[in-house]
Amino acid sequence: MSTELIMRPGHVIGNWEEFVTNYPPHSVTLDGALNEGPGSRNGTHLNLDHHHGVDRLATQSTAQQAVRWIIGGGLTNSFRNEANEYDIKIYANDCDQDVSLAAYILQNAERLIDLNNQNSEIVKRLDELVNKAGPLDAFGGMYPYNPASPIMKQMAYIFDPYTEIRNSGDLYLRDGNETERHLEVVRQIGERVTAYAYGEGGERPLETDYEIIGGGPGWKMFTEEGKEGRIGARYAGIEAFCIPKQRIDGNYTYTVGRVSGIVPFDVPAILNYLQYKEIERAQDAGLTLPDGETWGGSDFIGGSPRMFGSQLNPQEVQRHINDYLDLASSAHTLR
Repeated sequence: MSTELIMRPGHVIGNWEEFVTNYPPHSVTLDGALNEGPGSRNGTHLNLDHHHGVDRLATQSTAQQAVRWIIGGGLTNSFRNEANEYDIKIYANDCDQDVSLAAYILQNAERLIDLNNQNSEIVKRLDELVNKAGPLDAFGGMYPYNPASPIMKQMAYIFDPYTEIRNSGDLYLRDGNETERHLEVVRQIGERVTAYAYGEGGERPLETDYEIIGGGPGWKMFTEEGKEGRIGARYAGIEAFCIPKQRIDGNYTYTVGRVSGIVPFDVPAILNYLQYKEIERAQDAGLTLPDGETWGGSDFIGGSPRMFGSQLNPQEVQRHINDYLDLASSAHTLR
């Protein structure tokens, strides 16, 4: 068996042609590492994604897709080398919960099939983990599970390595060591997934405190005072939101979202407007934004550039969102 995880924080492969032409057979991209929707090309390349060109609520998470390609899709039979060994190269640009879990599943694919054929308790526990984590990821951490439930406490512990590095700001450091930091997060989460699968994992209570600091018509801007503050916000009825977090380098990371596509808060349009304002701010300061670093996301959740962040402060972002909503409302009235 040969499985290799290649981590390139913030890097995005532009399209299927680039992926198939420049990357070896048996390559798998995860969760936004390829700017295309999920699926396979030529039987040699596979993209697991629930961001691009899909209905996010109707599309399974990256980790859920990995399980189905392995158990039902014949991945381990097709992606084999000349020695008839399971052989894949996994490309990722982040170390979040979904990526780390998907990487773990792909790297343990043959073993999981063997266990699944034996109706293993290990596979049952992993199946619960994957299928509970999926909706949580799809809703940007705001799916209304009971925060006091055992599985939520177990997931909080399993994914703490990512939560910690994100909250500390180290996730966004560009000091030449970001690849190693990301890989270490994936490794630690993998160790905790294994312990959980064998019934030996830890757990911790969720920290759901949050503070509303602004907003506008139909939406709130809030900060996560606890590690899972957005779950607390969801339980309080917040359905459209912007979550700012200042980084070590002085820039900000923003998450902009709505809990579903029927909530009247046009996330893609808002992200495009904020991108325009980001460029405007950079030009005023005589700066050039890094290639590929843009505001973006899916139809109902996204945010600021992954690695560079945003130079806009929360007051500016609040004003720009409300300006866009005013413009959109005026345009609708005129029609």
